[in-house]
Amino acid sequence: MTLLKLLPAAAAVICCGVMLVRRKKITPENLFTLLAVAFGICYLVLIVPLSASDEQTHYKIALTMSSRILNGGTVTDASYFDFRGMTPNQNSLEGLNTLLKGLFTEKLSGETLEFSSALQDTNFPHLYLPLTLVFLLVQVLRLNRLWLYVLGDLVHLALYILLTRAAIKKIPRGKLPLALCGVVPMVLQQAASLSTDGLIIGLSWLLLARLLSAIQGEGKLERKEMAGILLPGILLAPAKLVYAFLLLLLLLIPVKRFESAKKRWLFIGAVALGSLLMILLGRLWYASVGAEAAASEVEMITLGWVLSHPIQSLVMLARSLFPLGVFYYLEPAVGSLLSGLSLEISFSYISAMLFILLTAGLVGEKDQPALPGKTRTTLVGISLLVILATFAGMLISWTPVGCETILGVQGRYFLPVLPLLLLALPGDRIRLERDITLPCFLCFTVLSWLVLRDVLNAF
Repeated sequence: MTLLKLLPAAAAVICCGVMLVRRKKITPENLFTLLAVAFGICYLVLIVPLSASDEQTHYKIALTMSSRILNGGTVTDASYFDFRGMTPNQNSLEGLNTLLKGLFTEKLSGETLEFSSALQDTNFPHLYLPLTLVFLLVQVLRLNRLWLYVLGDLVHLALYILLTRAAIKKIPRGKLPLALCGVVPMVLQQAASLSTDGLIIGLSWLLLARLLSAIQGEGKLERKEMAGILLPGILLAPAKLVYAFLLLLLLLIPVKRFESAKKRWLFIGAVALGSLLMILLGRLWYASVGAEAAASEVEMITLGWVLSHPIQSLVMLARSLFPLGVFYYLEPAVGSLLSGLSLEISFSYISAMLFILLTAGLVGEKDQPALPGKTRTTLVGISLLVILATFAGMLISWTPVGCETILGVQGRYFLPVLPLLLLALPGDRIRLERDITLPCFLCFTVLSWLVLRDVLNAF
């Protein structure tokens, strides 16, 4: 345990040392990569496997897919469904000890287990392919269950870092806010877990960056630029339908970037059609695995109920948004509640991170073009659409009749639009003589260490 307490401190010292030594050659994407690797590994180790939000569900889906590829059915070694020592949605010392002591000592049981398929829990199987391939390799090599957790976490963290780094490099303005958003505690926790959240966030930010680059760029759009918008767009759409609103930015790409207005509309149509086809394929998959709505003794709100009770639905939305306030969702989005929303982090650390994010959004960036007012207004509008659609989705899928507020909404659902809101700030109005990139990242390094210290103190 003593050595583990040194891990976050060592990560902070290394990050600060590298930043100070290389301060004349630093870039936001390199600073992001430095902190994401150093502190991402800390979260991977210190947030016990299966304790992050919904992580056990993601584990079962990937294990179902890998088992079907390996043997054509839902059969695996019984030990892969042995969760002893792990406490879903709770970060525990027991789970940490189980991981550290059993990684090289646990053996497979040798007994086969036929388990229930978990494929009905997702309609976007394509985002589980990286995790499925890792699980397939572990099963072929006959490694124990803990290797499923660790290698799965590592692959997800690596993919998240690659996607977000590419987004920071590509985005024409807002590199610093985006880079800082990429290393807030909640994002790194989810990225270094078996959850697909990290991939969804990374794809959202990459799509945003490529769309803004197309809007503000010069010359004709090349095919690789079009592909760079199309690919993340169609991969993201079925994963979280509400994030498809990002594609509305396609309408801001000027005609001058195409050979004609007709080709502009053809491109917009192709992206929209590709996204729609992916959504339909996801629904077909969902139907093919026999997914049905789970029976419940509690009467749940449905779309029909909402249409017949419009005033009551609006009142529920208002009660969910206004009395609770924006910080009720924003602080957990940054990381005030980690693990399965059961691990409290000091309010002062999260508030300091929010202040730095706000500062990064307000201060103009040297040698980067400002976003025009029309684009900023659109970013706000898209963010509001995503937020309202999220509440609407949870209203008709998670909330029982009789509730006064909408249930199930978590701050982490709004992480993909956090950079949009920061970009919408009038950052071109404030100019400083010195670049604030290094001071912001140095502060984030210290705050990240303090957050991880809270994680350790909770054991």
